[in-house]
Parts: sequence; C-alpha cells; structure tokens
Amino acid sequence: MGLGMFYQAFNNIVTQSPHKIAVVSNGQNISYAELDSAVRKFSGILLESQVKPGDAVLIVLPNSVEFIVATLATMAIKAIAVPLNTKFPPDEIKYYIDSSNTDIVIHNGISEAVSEVASACKKITIVFSELQCLPEAKSSADILNKAAVCDAAAIYMYSSGSTGKPKRITRSHTQLIAEAQALAATLKLTGDDKILCTVPLYHAHGFGNCLMASLLNGGTLVLTHGEFNSRETTRLLEHHGITIFPAVPFMFKMLGETFFKVKPLLPSLRLLISAGAALQPEVFQLFEKTFNKKIMQLYGSTETGAVAVNYKNTGGTDASVGMPLRGFEIDILDESGFPVTNGDIGEISIRASSMTTQYDGLPEMTAECFVNGYFLPGDLGCKDNDGNIYIKGRKKLLINVAGNKVDPLDVEAVISKHPKVLDVVVLGHADANYGRLDRKTPTARRDASAHG
Repeated sequence: MGLGMFYQAFNNIVTQSPHKIAVVSNGQNISYAELDSAVRKFSGILLESQVKPGDAVLIVLPNSVEFIVATLATMAIKAIAVPLNTKFPPDEIKYYIDSSNTDIVIHNGISEAVSEVASACKKITIVFSELQCLPEAKSSADILNKAAVCDAAAIYMYSSGSTGKPKRITRSHTQLIAEAQALAATLKLTGDDKILCTVPLYHAHGFGNCLMASLLNGGTLVLTHGEFNSRETTRLLEHHGITIFPAVPFMFKMLGETFFKVKPLLPSLRLLISAGAALQPEVFQLFEKTFNKKIMQLYGSTETGAVAVNYKNTGGTDASVGMPLRGFEIDILDESGFPVTNGDIGEISIRASSMTTQYDGLPEMTAECFVNGYFLPGDLGCKDNDGNIYIKGRKKLLINVAGNKVDPLDVEAVISKHPKVLDVVVLGHADANYGRLDRKTPTARRDASAHG
C-alpha cells in the first residue's frame, strides 16, 4: 500500500479482492466491489451537489455502511470529511458548522440537531440500499481517476481540552495513510483479519483502529449498532470468527462482568485493543479470567492517531502501552527537552509521520504543543530498560502545592481506597500560600534529537 490518496489506497484493495467481504452491517455482507460502487455513485451525487475539492463536509451518521461510503466518497473527490457524533446537541452542531466553514451536511435524518441548526446548509441524505439501485454518474469517474494529492487535507477532527472549545485538527491523506501503514506493519494486519467495531467511527480510535485497519488492508469490518451490549458482542465475536477487537475499558469491564453458563471459546481472536482511557489492572484481570485472553493497551491521540501499542503484552497489570509503532518515535524528555534516564518520569514527546502539525487557527496553542518536530500531548510517562512506555499522569493537571507538583490521580487513588468512598475527583484550588492548579506547558525547549 503506497502513499497516496485515501480513496486510492482503498481502491487498490478493491482491485485486488473485489469479491472479498469488506463490511458486515445489519446482517448484510457487502463486498469490496459493492462498497466501491456505492462510493463512486455517492461521489457523483456530491459533485452534482456542487461539492468541490477542499470543501468541508459534515458527516453526521451513526456507525453504518452509509458512514463509510460518505467518508470515502468525500475524500475521493478531494473534499474534507468532518465526522461528528449524531448525539451532539444543536449548539455543538452549530459550532462545528462554523468552525469547519461548511454549508454541506450528510445525514440520514437521525439527528434532530441537524434539522434545527443547519437550515442554511445543503443537506444530503444517504441510504446504501438506494445507492445500489442507481447508475454510476459519469461525472465521478474523471475526478476519481486523477493523480493523488498526498498532502491535501483529508479530514477534520476535534480535540477537546480541559478548557475552551474543541480544537480543530487537520490531517492529510499522507498522514492518515502513514498511520494505517505503521499499524499494519506493527500488528501484522492482513486480509484474513476480521475486526469488530463497537466504538464510534467518528472518533480517532474507531476511525484508525477499525475502519482504516480493516479496509486499507483487505480485511472485513463487522459493525455493531445501537448501545453496547456485552452478550451480543460476545455472540458476534464467536459467530464471525473475529480476530481483532478494538474497544474501550468500560466495554472490556462489562464483558468481564458478564456471567456465561458456558465460557465462550474465541480461538480466532488474536488481538484485544484497549484505548481511549487507562486500562485498570482489575479490568485486565477480570477479562482475562472470564475469557482467558489478554488485553493490550494502545496509546494515541486525535492529533496523531495510534502511536504505541503493547503488542507483545509483556506489561500485564503494569499497564504499559508498549512501544512506538514501526517508524514512529516517542521520547521521554525533561523540562529542558533532554531525554530522561530510563525509569525516570518526564514528558511524553511524539514524532510520527501520521501526526498533524498544528491546531487550526490557534497559533499560541500550536507553539505550546508542537515543538522541535514533537507533538506534546501533555502526558507524563517513563520507559523501562526494554523501551516499554508507561503513562504516569497528566502534566497539565498537576497541582502546585507549596512548590511540590502533585498529580491528582495519585490523590484520587489513595482516597478511593476508603471503603465508604464510591467515587472521587481531585481538583486544584487557588491558594495564596500553597499554590494553584498548574496548567503551564513549556513553550521553549532545546532540540533533543541530537542527545541520547
């Protein structure tokens, strides 16, 4: 899979394996050829609706074959996909319309907010079964066959911080393909893999570790619909012979707590990927006890996509996120920008060909978080002597107490041990004598690439 347009990478798979099942959705098996036909037809609809290269297109669809077709078609005509949560309220939908500077929304009527605040937008509905009945528009053929524009914007995603509005992030076709290649090389993804998707495709975890991991490698993507259900998920894992299951910790917790009269046998399942939040040791142990399978942690961000994974699963309850994906670099740096000694805690700093290089329209925040070729996600961590990475907290949430930096996670861990405490959140409070919540991020540092 060479570097190139996102759609072209997908189309290479179509050419190689047209009759292979690409997506299973609502009991329907959709081949790569059928999926590509729908993409080409919908590309024609977008072009007839005057969508031009570089236009941002809001995609407000649930996990579905329609989401996949809309995204691929948008990127195929060199427009920019902006996938959103269908449950966003009207004011949030309005923010994304304004932020992405779009007047085009793809939807299927589920989101009431779209109807309420997108009156000035051109609304395009999509139904896969209807697309199958349409002829392919001649207008789409020429633009789909044009040479790739690798550095063109492919997708807008949004990164939520502790304060303010979500930050818009642009990732190019090159950056998305770089993530897909690195993940495939590290996890040894093949066309034999079947990936079960229970996480939202509009999120970086679902988009990268489900959609891209399957459809850019010739695998099969099995979609679930509606709220997460542990028994239905287990049935799908068994029935489809799923090989890879990316999820989030609460899903693994629900699965581990489910009682089965007969323990499920999942001989095909080779990778269980947890991302989105820290995997607690008790969840790891509970799931392993129930299914006799180990979960591995994946580390990434909206800005970078996946960047590290505990592929060898040597960390166990130590909760390592493993090592960087092949070709990526993660350093642990001190306040001056130099690598710390293994075992010492410092700031996690990422260099990856998959990552964006800025927050759109936010130069000051860009200067804070993108330094000397690194992206600084604000996480603290360390490495062991084998190079395994451990996440140890958030730099931006440290509490300054009389000069001592206190991680609220450490305080929460102690308080939560009290038998009468059900849940706890620790926040910093300004104090004239003892300090405040420290949100400072280094803005000037030396280039660490030549050191250590």
